Amino acid sequence: MTTNSLVRAWRTFRVWRRTRPFWGGLFTVLAGLEIFATTQGSLGGLSFQMGPTGFLSWLIPAILVTCGLLMWFTPAQRLFYAIVAAVTAVFSLIGVNLGGFLLGLLLGTVGSALGFAWTPVAPAPDASAVDEEEPEPASESDVDKTREIPTQLHAVTVALLSLAMVAVATLHGGTPAHAAPCKPGATPAPTPSGTPTPAPGGDDDEGGGNIITDILEGIGDLFGIGGDKREAAPTPTPSGGKPPAPPPTCPPSGGGEAPGGGESDEQPILTRVVAPPADITAVNRVPSILTGSKLTNYNLEYHGVTDLPLRGGGTMKVLWFNMSKAVTDNFELKPAVPNNRRMSVKANPLTVDGRVRFFTPRFTGKLLGLNQVYTPTSPPPLPPGIPVPVLPIVFTDVEIQLAYVDCVTLTAKDLLNRP
Repeated sequence: MTTNSLVRAWRTFRVWRRTRPFWGGLFTVLAGLEIFATTQGSLGGLSFQMGPTGFLSWLIPAILVTCGLLMWFTPAQRLFYAIVAAVTAVFSLIGVNLGGFLLGLLLGTVGSALGFAWTPVAPAPDASAVDEEEPEPASESDVDKTREIPTQLHAVTVALLSLAMVAVATLHGGTPAHAAPCKPGATPAPTPSGTPTPAPGGDDDEGGGNIITDILEGIGDLFGIGGDKREAAPTPTPSGGKPPAPPPTCPPSGGGEAPGGGESDEQPILTRVVAPPADITAVNRVPSILTGSKLTNYNLEYHGVTDLPLRGGGTMKVLWFNMSKAVTDNFELKPAVPNNRRMSVKANPLTVDGRVRFFTPRFTGKLLGLNQVYTPTSPPPLPPGIPVPVLPIVFTDVEIQLAYVDCVTLTAKDLLNRP
């Protein structure tokens, strides 16, 4: 009688197990328990916790255990619980003891993948209609093996995606260190002999007489409209001797080589470098500053790093982005105008649409509440040349050094210009 009860209980358990993602829930529960166990001790004195008083050391294991149990008792919502468990397991890498010293991370990744990939099978035949002492027919195992093939493929796919997220979070470095700004050299004293030759132009070349002209020229420099209307005035040269040697100058703040063609100490570019667009002849040496409370990018594509030519010579290294549409809330643009001044253009919102391209030497903002800083030496963690479809990429609290932008349509609501 006891043996029959055990056999009946085992078969009942098997029927229950086959109607829900049992192994996915089990691995997820084990992941939560393993991560919690690592918070109660240390590995050779090594311990890593985040949050006030180790709050995440309780929260992350509780979420994993809860998701594993819910996969068992409410299998209809297994997809949602598997996604939550996968995200939590990945976050445990930086949240609690490196994901339970990687073991809890692997258990959570495998468990969430199995839970996501599980599909219900046909109900087993009634146990009362089968002789209790006969072994299971071979056809049943064949059916199980046939049904396990797509499940295994789904599990491998989800596991690879989760591990890819871990690799991106681990390998993407922070903002690189930058060298201290170089100090300008001493200006040589001019030779007292002779009379200096006056520079042509006069006061009209200073560009401070007409504020409307300054505003239009500032916008024109940003969008690549117009040419070089101001030439650098020649340095007064003494008539009685050789001209003094020019003092050493720092390279442009936007990156690239110095205007004189000299070499500069640049950090290596660890991403795709592409040729600059042929239709961009020259851009302003001082990038405009774009700020906004939210920037929504549709079909965002990181194209690579390129060198844009500067007015007056030299180049500037910039990040090249393409997208189909971008919407900026609380938009403000501060283009540079002559005499080291900036104007202000505000709109809420501002929309650029149709074959949008923008080039920036520095992009800062928040993605999912995490600070992001992108430069040519620290590019975004996106594969170059592949757009992100369907889902828009939303940044908040953005500040962009905008070197150049163009589009088909620009729509600005409540546009306000202020010099």
